[in-house]
Parts: sequence; C-alpha cells; structure tokens
Amino acid sequence: MAKTYEEFEREELEKARQEQEAFIQKQQAATQREVEQALNRLEQQAAPSLQKAAGQADQAVRDAGRDYDLNAVRQLVTQRQLKERMANLGLNQSGYHEAAQQGAVQARRASDLSVWRDTGEKLSSLRGTMEKLYTDLRLAKEEKKASLEKQGQAAIERNEAALVKEAKAKAKERYQAQ
Repeated sequence: MAKTYEEFEREELEKARQEQEAFIQKQQAATQREVEQALNRLEQQAAPSLQKAAGQADQAVRDAGRDYDLNAVRQLVTQRQLKERMANLGLNQSGYHEAAQQGAVQARRASDLSVWRDTGEKLSSLRGTMEKLYTDLRLAKEEKKASLEKQGQAAIERNEAALVKEAKAKAKERYQAQ
C-alpha cells in the first residue's frame, strides 16, 4: 500500500527535528564557549585600569601614613626648638612657653586634619572611578553576552527553517517517486 504525502512529510520532519535538536545542543555549547571567551577578554582589558586605580588608592593610604609621620616629626622638632629657645631666654616656666608648645600641638592637628581630608578626597575620587570601571565592565559583559546569544539563536532559527524546507522537499520527492 502506498504512503500518503503527509506520511512522507511526517517522517522527514521527524528526521529534521532530530537533526535540529543535535544542532541546538552543538550551537548552545559553541555560544557558551564564545560568551566565556568574550567575557574573559573584556575582564582582561579592564584589569589594567582597575589595578591602576587600586594601586593609586593603596598609594594614597601609604602617603597619608607618611604625612602623618612627618607631621609628628615636625611637631617634635618644633617643640624641641621652642624648648631650647625658651631655655636660652630663661622662659621655660613661663606662660609664653606653654602657649608656644600648645601652638605646635594645634599646628600638628591642623596638618593631620588636612592630610585626612586630602586622603578622603583622593579615595572618594578613586572609589568613584573604580565604581564606574566596574559598572562599565558589567554593562559591556551583559551587552556582549546578549549579542552572542542573539546570534546563536538566529543560527538555530535559520537552521530550523532550512531543515523544514529540505524535509518538505524530500517528502515531495519520495511521494512522487513511489
């Protein structure tokens, strides 16, 4: 008994469906590899800028520590010089001597406050820079992933359309050949 066109078509479409499932698996794996490679490249491209900003932040903290130490040394030098001058003048026990010593302490506090503010501003600026770099990286990664996934899906859809067209043509040939 001869088969109908619909039977031939159903057989060919089933073969096409199986081929398409295999193609989908292969395409999804290829897309995933491509996404991972692209994301790694983006991270590698962003790494120098992120490392530079982190290095600048570390340097700002080290500079602040050095500046605090310099302020302490300046205070000690100033207090020693004042003590020697007052001793030479015979004013060690005077109120002027105490006021001058307090002036040295106040000068250090002002210098320390200036270092603290400057360091805070540098770190805040660097934090903003790093946040922008991370945000830009995240957005670039999301865009690249979406683009590659869209390309993969388009390839799957093109393949499916070609397989269906080919299956129908084969079904027609088989039907006419019987």
